[in-house]
Amino acid sequence: MRAAEEASGEAGELSVGVGLDNADARRLYERLGYSATGEVTTTTYLYVDADGEHEATETDERLVKQLR
Repeated sequence: MRAAEEASGEAGELSVGVGLDNADARRLYERLGYSATGEVTTTTYLYVDADGEHEATETDERLVKQLR
């Protein structure tokens, strides 16, 4: 994360999408200084694994960290 933050420093902020069902990731990002924005999106996508093609849907909240 530190490398991504350093590379994005000129942008002024960095944001990540965290699954609403992923409390551990949310706690990690909050410890790193990220704050919830209240922006929630649901995305459906296709992926392929050894069992073939699958469709998945995720609901995420955007967390943001000010870098300057």
